[in-house]
Amino acid sequence: MERQRKISKREAIIEAAIGLFSQKGYHNTRMEEIAQAAGAGKGTIYEYFASKTELFSEILLTGWRKIQEDIPLQEPGVTPVLEQLHRLIHGHLRYFQENRQLTRVSFCEVDTIDQELMEWALKVKGEKEKQVRAMIETGIERGELRTDIDVDIVSRMVCALIPYFASHIVMNDVEIDTHHLAVQISTTILEGIKN
Repeated sequence: MERQRKISKREAIIEAAIGLFSQKGYHNTRMEEIAQAAGAGKGTIYEYFASKTELFSEILLTGWRKIQEDIPLQEPGVTPVLEQLHRLIHGHLRYFQENRQLTRVSFCEVDTIDQELMEWALKVKGEKEKQVRAMIETGIERGELRTDIDVDIVSRMVCALIPYFASHIVMNDVEIDTHHLAVQISTTILEGIKN
């Protein structure tokens, strides 16, 4: 029971911090404000997080882990590459749209990320590019895609477009049909815009 109460308080602190960081920015938010919004004393926050930077890092790590869990790898031998790419893009865009505050914090406060967290983020980005690269290579091997495309360029394009559209959704506070958008992006990338 005590452990469950502590987990709930920790989650309340994280939720309060996400809300305040999203509204006021990381640098303009004080730990006292987070504590008040979470219904906790300032000292309680320090039972869970040694500093505001540690709290911020945990928020980003939690979000990135959740994306990985929510968007499982497809079976490349079974699923057509266009469908795999569509699912990957749709999963990311849906997550960002459903978690606007967290996404806003991630985009706006990138300068706050410490070196260790930055290295981890670059590793995650590299893994995502490898995943997309493997999809494209499988599509070429199966004859679904042209053999003359540059796999590295295509995988980087896909990985660059996801945060671009996520930023558009979150920063402009628009509601978008993420399924339709993912279909448009994946189809345009793999089939082009020529007649």
